[in-house]
Amino acid sequence: ASETYHHLISNRIKDSLGLSCYNFGIDGEKIVYQYTLFEQIVKRHKPKILILSFTTIEDQEGATTVTSLLPYCKDYSDVKETVIENVPSEKYKLLSKTYPYNSLLFKIIQGNIAEEPKTNGYLPLTGTNPYLKLVTNPDKIEKTSRSINYFIKLIELAKRSGCRVYIFQAPRYEINSNREDQQLYTSICNTHNVTPLNYLSD
Repeated sequence: ASETYHHLISNRIKDSLGLSCYNFGIDGEKIVYQYTLFEQIVKRHKPKILILSFTTIEDQEGATTVTSLLPYCKDYSDVKETVIENVPSEKYKLLSKTYPYNSLLFKIIQGNIAEEPKTNGYLPLTGTNPYLKLVTNPDKIEKTSRSINYFIKLIELAKRSGCRVYIFQAPRYEINSNREDQQLYTSICNTHNVTPLNYLSD
């Protein structure tokens, strides 16, 4: 989720723990992307720790984003299966060789021109937001049974791979947070024996 992308400073974690660290957050991507990505990572590497944002569980029925996974469908059959399982219409669109890159043209050009910053995936935000207002009654996170299932599958995959799992909640400009969300957060942490890192009110 974007809050992972812009909150977790990889190099500080690396310096504090003495472990290599990379931030795989990306704007606009949620649990299907994160699960599929991690599934590929553990085939090649055995991470010691996974820090997972709770808001990654967010999803809307019929609105799953798989755009960032499309370029990998050609070479990885299991990625393609996940994409089609979640968005069946992609099966026909993927017949086009250029389709997977249509919405990524700017990122591809940028990636070929700009040197990758030495932030290990973390992207700091700069400037100020004059329209920021304190939220006194926040909406609950939109989630589906599918997104909860993928979230739990990711935790279980990480633990089977030997990872210590932490589920974090980043600071938010809110007086309180939705009670239903916090009950689910606590329940998942307790049921799957993972460590909660709750910084919502910081």
